[in-house]
Amino acid sequence: MLSLAWGDPAPFVARAHAAGMRVVHQVPTAAEARARCGGRRRRRSSVRAPTAAVTSASSVRCRSCRRVVDAAGGVPVLAAGGISDGRGLAAALALGADGVLMGTRFLATPEAAIPGRLAEDHRRVRRDHDGTHGRHRPRLALVWPGAEVRAIRNAFLAEWADRPDAAGTHAAELGPQVFGALMAGDFSIFPPMAGQGCGLIHDIVRRGEVVRRTVEEARAVLQRLARL
Repeated sequence: MLSLAWGDPAPFVARAHAAGMRVVHQVPTAAEARARCGGRRRRRSSVRAPTAAVTSASSVRCRSCRRVVDAAGGVPVLAAGGISDGRGLAAALALGADGVLMGTRFLATPEAAIPGRLAEDHRRVRRDHDGTHGRHRPRLALVWPGAEVRAIRNAFLAEWADRPDAAGTHAAELGPQVFGALMAGDFSIFPPMAGQGCGLIHDIVRRGEVVRRTVEEARAVLQRLARL
């Protein structure tokens, strides 16, 4: 599977499909969904449209998720953002999505290719605990215009997250420091990336168990709602 974001995926989709790959493209807005895959309804056999689209399903963007589903033109939509359990899956399905994309929840599994202590950090974070889960705009060596990332607050973020302009001024020295910390596994310096689902992670279990629990919980929620 080829996952893309930002810009026009068309130049890569045909090559990926020719190689037998599915293509998932992130679309944060309905306009983006319409531009990238809205023509799929008219051209079902098109090789320029992605196989699936990914959009946000966080609580503040549920309207956006519904609009993306309507604009995607029949392309399957996966909801993402803050989904860590079956309740999130059930909510996404209710919004019209075909499935979900879960990221942070799988960091808190034994199979994750991260140090065990970092997986435990993702488990213990609580969003209602001030200062443990920050959102910052990186201003170091590499800048993605308009992009922000979420990370578990550590010593580095405590010093620089609220002073992005100052961090940018010192980028020449801070950049190598941060990337060196990544290579050394020093997460007091390198900000451990984490999504909105951190506060919903309560244990570290194998990824197969995460999937099983998520599906079973979603099924139970949907069955309960069907009785209303």
